Amino acid sequence: MAVTVLVPEDEGGAALGGLGDVRPVVYDPAGAMPADAAEAEVLVVSYACVKGTLAAMREMPKLRLVQTLSAGTDQEQIAAYVAGHEPPNLVPAGRR
Repeated sequence: MAVTVLVPEDEGGAALGGLGDVRPVVYDPAGAMPADAAEAEVLVVSYACVKGTLAAMREMPKLRLVQTLSAGTDQEQIAAYVAGHEPPNLVPAGRR
């Protein structure tokens, strides 16, 4: 069964599309999540609209991993936000 991955850009969807066990679903960071978001196990967070994207995690019961596209201070802020809002089985990428 393929892993559903929410990606914020068509480019990311195209890059993941060639992987057999991955089902990329492209979302608009400034808009509503697609219906398929409820099936997502992985969320790639966009540089834009971070808090809105992370707030949508509550509607993703299968979510297991959040991957950011940034590093350093931005990633620390995102990790802190995720820690306060995550579903119980979620592990943010880079967490120790």
